[in-house]
Amino acid sequence: MNRSQGTMPRRCSLGRSQLQFERIDSREEIAPGVTGITGESFFIASRVLDPRFMAAQLAQAPRGLVFFAPSRHELFIAPIRGAESVEPISNLARLAGRIDPASRPGSLSGSLYFTDGVQFQLISDAGESGDVAVIADGPFLDAISV
Repeated sequence: MNRSQGTMPRRCSLGRSQLQFERIDSREEIAPGVTGITGESFFIASRVLDPRFMAAQLAQAPRGLVFFAPSRHELFIAPIRGAESVEPISNLARLAGRIDPASRPGSLSGSLYFTDGVQFQLISDAGESGDVAVIADGPFLDAISV
């Protein structure tokens, strides 16, 4: 193995570990079970890649969480606690349908994602009307089914 083969994974790991130092300016519950996290930092949405941040979030949601990151400055999360999490996730989908990421600086995605801290799964589809539909299958379905 040449020296450069191990360089990229180490750099990615170092970059993820540095995300913990990005300041979150606001963290508030915007609807029952939905938390909005915002900040001036360009890396707020990237916090889902920060192992320490995810460990803290998953400590409160051992089944995983659903998130929406319309811009680099915003992250909306809904912890999964079983079937009772359907309503907060539906609220998150309605929010995603109302926010146009392209209208925000540093636009990212209008989609919802599920993560259990190990894997990431796209769990939404936007219809022609702009409504965001949640697709319950695979690991996400398993997380909300108990």
